Amino acid sequence: MRDLEKAYRGERLEKEVFTGFEAALDELEQRRSTAYERAKEYYASLLDGIDVDCLPVRDHNEPVNEAGLLSLDVTVDRSELDRFMRENKTTANALWNAAFGLTLARFLGREDCVYSTVYNGRNDTRLSEAVGMFVHTLPVVCKLKSDETGGDFASRMGRQLNESMSNDIFSFAE
Repeated sequence: MRDLEKAYRGERLEKEVFTGFEAALDELEQRRSTAYERAKEYYASLLDGIDVDCLPVRDHNEPVNEAGLLSLDVTVDRSELDRFMRENKTTANALWNAAFGLTLARFLGREDCVYSTVYNGRNDTRLSEAVGMFVHTLPVVCKLKSDETGGDFASRMGRQLNESMSNDIFSFAE
């Protein structure tokens, strides 16, 4: 973004140290390494036993399935959220993914659910200043546990997201 701002101001830009092309070559090499096999095993383990058919149950009281919208305005004290995340050693990303996963599982009437999310794909520090589209799609598996607190669940979701990002060499499409 700094480079884009500089370009708009007509300022001189520095040459990229690590380009998107070099990142693609690096990824190709990683896909030929043991890291790829480890990532493949990680996702096989993560998705093991997950039911692929998890569509919502049809409401038999309604003649036709219709789309709907539920809107709810909620005010949340940011300092309370920050305190919760600090006490539970979690992040806002993990907290909101946990909240979405819990909501989705309850909507589906299940104790588990799967959805996908995206992240910027810049887990290599050489990409921090690179211009390019490095976004990855990650599966997220929520398995609810009745004896787990909300903070524990959010922390567990955060660990899963971090592990998935570390194994992103195995693509979502695969």
